[in-house]
Amino acid sequence: MDIEAVRMFVKEQIANLTETTSVADIGDGDLLSENPDDSDERSLELDSLDLVELALELETEFEIASPTDMDFREFRTVDDVVVFVAALINEKQK
Repeated sequence: MDIEAVRMFVKEQIANLTETTSVADIGDGDLLSENPDDSDERSLELDSLDLVELALELETEFEIASPTDMDFREFRTVDDVVVFVAALINEKQK
């Protein structure tokens, strides 16, 4: 699976969840949820329900199952999600 296809799907789903952000405006390093340390990193302000919906969409689209003990809130950035999903896809293809 091409990691860029995963990246585009993740960004599309995030854009759908935020309803105010376009795919082109979502950066790989953008934070998924609130930025607790007030740094310059941009936050997409997804809440816990948004993260669950994103996880379900990813599992359905790529026919992967995330570990049951995984907490999706552990991911800070868009790229964290992309790398994790790509690794699950690669593991499944072995």
